[in-house]
Amino acid sequence: MLALRAGRVRACRPQGAAEARLYAFGSSSCELFDYIFGTSSQYRSHWVSGWSARGFLKAENRNYVLACLKGASSDDIIFLQYGNVDVQFNAAHRMRLGDFLDPAGFCAEAAEGLLKMAADLRTAGFSRVYCIYAGPPVPLPGRYYRKGFGLPAVPARFQAQMFREINRLLEGRVALVDMSDVLADEHGLLKEPFRRPFPDHHADYTRIQEPVWARIRDIPGMPPRRAEWRSQLYPHCPRGISKLISRADLRPTDIAAREALGLHPKLRGRRRPDAAEREMAGAPA
Repeated sequence: MLALRAGRVRACRPQGAAEARLYAFGSSSCELFDYIFGTSSQYRSHWVSGWSARGFLKAENRNYVLACLKGASSDDIIFLQYGNVDVQFNAAHRMRLGDFLDPAGFCAEAAEGLLKMAADLRTAGFSRVYCIYAGPPVPLPGRYYRKGFGLPAVPARFQAQMFREINRLLEGRVALVDMSDVLADEHGLLKEPFRRPFPDHHADYTRIQEPVWARIRDIPGMPPRRAEWRSQLYPHCPRGISKLISRADLRPTDIAAREALGLHPKLRGRRRPDAAEREMAGAPA
């Protein structure tokens, strides 16, 4: 296991005119930022499949993030995008066990995990920490979760209620970038134009990259976006947080290698809508 005490990592002083970096930590919903920033030398992608907000109640998870930031500057920006795993999967696991009688307490645990992580980062000298919410739930048939994950489906509108509660608990206690006013409908669900052309609990990142960029681009020191928007979904390449911690693997995602993987398997042979079709559907071109 990774042996690291939180106190051993401290933010470095900014080096002259060096440009700030963006470090993005989160579950697979954080993959969004790979689309926005690509192979930029100022971007470090640390998203990991199945990484929950409640996991930050454990010191080893918080210490892993700090270890990834060894050598980072106090001017660098840190994104924390969590909650999807808690709401969509951990809650379903508890339902399967018949142990989900306190959803309010469950949401409080998720918020507390993020607040503990943010507090440890501030203690280490990182003050530019943002919690991001850019993953409204997608309404999917129950068989999607039963067949794909062996779990009962948490109703999408109930997922949205839990997200609202987590965000409510974070407001005023950490810098929160909440994209629900742009990405979600009146029920808190991901708007149809932002969904993938096949059943999936993730947003179509090629369709939300522009509105998310419009919201974050004015954060002081934010690195520039990629020169050309990515028009195709990456193949999904899951990584598990437990294995990374046990191996002390602190490497960021190799974006250049991902760029070479080609098209998402579920899109092969499927014609992507052109700009005019997407505009008619209400999605960004």
